[in-house]
Amino acid sequence: MARDMASLAVGHAHRVLTTASVAIDQVAALVRDAPSLNAVHSIDHWKRLREHTAHLEGGESLWVVDANGKTILESASYPGRQAPIRDFASHLSSDRPLSIGPVTAERGEDGRVVYTLIRPLRDESGRAVAAVLAVMNAAYLTRFPSPPSADDSPVIGVYRHTGELVARRPTLPDPVGKPHSDAPLLPLQLHETSEGMFAVPPMAGGVTRITALQRVGDQGVQVLVSLDPERALAEWRARSLRTLGEHLVGALAVLLGMAWAFRFLGHGRLSGGPAAADTGITNAPPAHQLIDSQGGIPPNPPMGESRQNATEASHDADTGNSDQDPSPVSTVMPSTPVGTRRALTILLAEDDPTIRRSVAALLRDWNHRVIEAAHADEALAALQGPDTLDLLFSAVVMPPGTTGTELAAQARRLRPELPILLAFGSPPHAVGAEMAGIAGVATITKPYDIGALKAQIARLCGTDPP
Repeated sequence: MARDMASLAVGHAHRVLTTASVAIDQVAALVRDAPSLNAVHSIDHWKRLREHTAHLEGGESLWVVDANGKTILESASYPGRQAPIRDFASHLSSDRPLSIGPVTAERGEDGRVVYTLIRPLRDESGRAVAAVLAVMNAAYLTRFPSPPSADDSPVIGVYRHTGELVARRPTLPDPVGKPHSDAPLLPLQLHETSEGMFAVPPMAGGVTRITALQRVGDQGVQVLVSLDPERALAEWRARSLRTLGEHLVGALAVLLGMAWAFRFLGHGRLSGGPAAADTGITNAPPAHQLIDSQGGIPPNPPMGESRQNATEASHDADTGNSDQDPSPVSTVMPSTPVGTRRALTILLAEDDPTIRRSVAALLRDWNHRVIEAAHADEALAALQGPDTLDLLFSAVVMPPGTTGTELAAQARRLRPELPILLAFGSPPHAVGAEMAGIAGVATITKPYDIGALKAQIARLCGTDPP
């Protein structure tokens, strides 16, 4: 149970940090494409910033600040306020591409405790010139549904790489923001403890607890889950008995089925007639008796005679001569060579759910594996993931936020060799102007022509059409 809870907590924290990282990457690309840092401070960039903020899971706002910590743009207000960040200089000098700042209540809505995710932006010499921040709700890190078998005993803590507590479940506001050594959930030294499960000695007036420690990706986040052993063992016993009962019932059902099958087969072997009647099978004479009763198998005519008979039969049919009985024609069907086909993994980005489901079903009918994305941020998360992709198939217009051409540019940076197919409903010359700086991108018009779609996929991926 401790391992299951730790896996749930780590998966939830990893999802929160990944979606935030994708949004921060989008804002960083927006800043890099601007002519200057001051040009970012515009109403158009502020609207784009708010669109990216909507995709944050457990996030409150996105910020762009300069190297001195001065706010350039903030999604929650325009113009921006002072960014809620401490130890800003240490984050700019950090080697981590995405570092987690300390918790604070300065910019939390309704007094909520928040933390910051910080990505420095560096110039060609490696000097930090700006940073992108995501202000996140600290309590959301432990706000995930527990399995039905879990009780109220698990204690969950999420820590920074420095050992500072970011979030706790059950919620106790006093220890949050303090180092583990000052406000420990358990008598552990996190920096000296390796991942795994172990028993922790009791604190004052407590009991020995079963504890699991796991780390989340490369962000340095640590998740600690601790259980009361008596409740955990009771749950383990109940789960084991339930599993054993299910296995016994399944084995009994198999034995009863085998006994019924043997009895049925034995009854049919002894009686012959009833078993055949039950199955609808009649006792037919052997095949050789049927052949002998019909005078044997007629010899095959020579190939020349077969072809001549076929020609005469065709001539008689054309001239209407039906006095002669048509001779049986031996037809030889030429074999059709089958081309080589390969199942592809296709990333499909389409904001319209009806079109997305229809196209995904069509691609799966062609034996392809389809990864669906409802917007560009989900597609970018898949592009940054471990899956091997053979094709990016994206719509050009996907409001709100990143367009298909911007997604193609990001995909070309992340996976230079990935084939890209863009679908558009606007005039081709407009799409061509947007794709002028992207190499190796093919297009297809909406509504889709199935033959054209097959041909484009085959051409881009080097496979035969399905």
